Amino acid sequence: VTGAVPHMQIVEHLAAIDVALQPAATSYASPMKIFEYLAMAKPVVAVDQPNTREILEEGSNALFFPAGDRTAFVNAVQQMFSDQARLERMSKTARKTIFDREFLWTRNAQRVVELARACLAKD
Repeated sequence: VTGAVPHMQIVEHLAAIDVALQPAATSYASPMKIFEYLAMAKPVVAVDQPNTREILEEGSNALFFPAGDRTAFVNAVQQMFSDQARLERMSKTARKTIFDREFLWTRNAQRVVELARACLAKD
């Protein structure tokens, strides 16, 4: 555990890990770090709640655990590392998720423009 890391070193630190951990997330917002983890081909051990399930898929790019359940969290981490071939598949799928689901800033901008045009067309 490194503690706070300067922003310019984040990519280097993420590159050094095999699995990303998302032990908690606010329930009312999109957990942005998850997108960064996926883009860097890191499968995620994540708290099981609706906004993480909107992004992640159990067994494909993530393993979930119930909020606040430390034992289940540890078990999910251990399970992630118990099968190297599965970990490698999940890493590839994590990166692929970004493109397959169009979790890209350019696509987000297109969606905003499309929504604005649809709203203007109603007037």
